[in-house]
Amino acid sequence: DRQTAIGIDKLLRAADLADSNSALNLFIGEHFFRDGQTQIARTYLSRAHQASPDDVRVSLLLGLSCADDGDSAAAKELLANALERGGSCFAGHYGLGWVHMIENRWRKALSEFKRALEVRPSPEAHFALASLYYRLDRDELARRHLNKAIEMDSGYEEALQLLAVVYDRIGQPELARH
Repeated sequence: DRQTAIGIDKLLRAADLADSNSALNLFIGEHFFRDGQTQIARTYLSRAHQASPDDVRVSLLLGLSCADDGDSAAAKELLANALERGGSCFAGHYGLGWVHMIENRWRKALSEFKRALEVRPSPEAHFALASLYYRLDRDELARRHLNKAIEMDSGYEEALQLLAVVYDRIGQPELARH
């Protein structure tokens, strides 16, 4: 909306004047992260990280932004650091799981996704595990986790689509249509 845009514009100008203001840069970075603009978010989150390198929240958001932008080395370092200093959290384990999965590091991905599920059982955690199991041709485990994801969120479109693909692959296309 217009007021938000005006407010963000003013905050951006303020951040240009005080680029070491960690709280301001974190606020702006988080705004752009939530808006899906991870490259812009990284700029402000990097500033916040330089000013407050021990801030777990900054490390976590910057790590997730790096992962979204395909910078897996930075993502792994930042997310592992956030988990080490801040303790186990869903976002950290979930983010690391996807980074490891993209790198075809199946065991590490499995371990992180399971930790994410332990920390916060959610449709997303079940979907992540199902995606990994699907890639490993472990269709029964993929199906089980997809059904759990759909039980938790009946409108989870990605889970419904992958479940249809799993049913097709195991020779039950009639179930894929339901």
